[in-house]
Amino acid sequence: MRRYLWLFLLVWGASTMTVNSWNARSFGLQNATVAGLAQHRTFALRDQVFPGFNLVEGDETLRHGSLVYPIKQPGQTIVGALVYAPLYALHITFANHYDYVSNVITAATSGVFIACVSVLLAMLAESVWAGLLFFFATIVWPYAGVSHHDIYALLPLTLGIYAFSRERYARAGLFFGLMWFFSMLPLTLPIVAGLVILRIHRTSAVQYGIGFLVGLVPTILYNWILFGNPLLFPNLAGGVIDTIPKFSLANLLSHLYYYVAAPATSLIFFSPVLVFGFLGLFYLPKRLRTLSLAVIIFHILHISSQWTYGGYEYGPRYFLPLIPFFALGIGTWMKLRHRTVSTILFVVAAIYSSYVAMVGALTTVMYPLPYAPVDGPATYAPFVAWGEIVSRNLPTFRLWPVGVILVVAGLAVRYLRIRPSSLVPEPRNHGAYHPVASRNRRS
Repeated sequence: MRRYLWLFLLVWGASTMTVNSWNARSFGLQNATVAGLAQHRTFALRDQVFPGFNLVEGDETLRHGSLVYPIKQPGQTIVGALVYAPLYALHITFANHYDYVSNVITAATSGVFIACVSVLLAMLAESVWAGLLFFFATIVWPYAGVSHHDIYALLPLTLGIYAFSRERYARAGLFFGLMWFFSMLPLTLPIVAGLVILRIHRTSAVQYGIGFLVGLVPTILYNWILFGNPLLFPNLAGGVIDTIPKFSLANLLSHLYYYVAAPATSLIFFSPVLVFGFLGLFYLPKRLRTLSLAVIIFHILHISSQWTYGGYEYGPRYFLPLIPFFALGIGTWMKLRHRTVSTILFVVAAIYSSYVAMVGALTTVMYPLPYAPVDGPATYAPFVAWGEIVSRNLPTFRLWPVGVILVVAGLAVRYLRIRPSSLVPEPRNHGAYHPVASRNRRS
């Protein structure tokens, strides 16, 4: 881990630099859940928990009894409240410093989580490019500027992949279970992983299952306490159409086009470098290759059988759980020998993907898109965002000085050969006996 400290600081710093006021204002519901838990000790939403928040029952909320709850997993709220609680105790509140508080929560949660994921991917792929391009060349960078449940879920997801690759199947199950505490988007992943492990060894599958159930305990307790049913998840309690499948061939095909091929919405047009990541998956070790390909197939089928297309988003947000797998493929692809043409194509794709990611990070991920291709042509968000940048219509980046410090620290650690241990002064030895030193003197 120490050798990747610079990568952690670099990614955390870059994400902190681009945390901005537009995203803070666009995702008020996330902040409202955090304010409700930290200030009122409840997961229920309250009107005017901070100025400007009006409680509206709709697609993202549900009424249970006399209270209204967000149709979100509780992990996002709890993590955010842990950051907000000490700020609130110091009277640094949403009411007084909305942008600052929102940005600090985002940087301390989404930013830290994604920096950890980048390091894990670099370690797992044994290539720093996997961690760098995972962040700088995909829609992960723009979404890291939001206190977002799908971003939070990427950390336990990647920890689960790491444990799986090390054949620590109980730990893999534990992390995949915890993943649902933050987001239900990667619904099929734990199931697919269990089936892959079952093919390997039944005993390992039992260990995985036990770990998964343990990881699921926080979610089960939340469901039980709030809704009186351990299996009644907020999505099911609210009856949202995101969760309910629509078994229709036309629906399936329109979704596949929307996510995979549409110029304005598909991952290929937002992060073309991931095409090389997909090719690299076929060179992964057999077990990890099987898991990656199976997860990708079933996740795409899952999100393509839903009613919705994602609505407001910068790129296909529902593809976020798949990006760590593609990043692993990039790390593998980089180790192969390539001809000049393929190398040039890769470099061009990486540069363009990084441009798209940076433009989204400098503006906002809240772009309105049609709910179906038949609604009319969607605008290509990166070009719209670039127009905002050129016209200098930009949000406020209140934490950019902190981000610059982190980036500079990361570059210093990387290029000045600064070791983490050298940052801590060694205790002076006042004549204490040191066995190794004594042996050296005797020899």
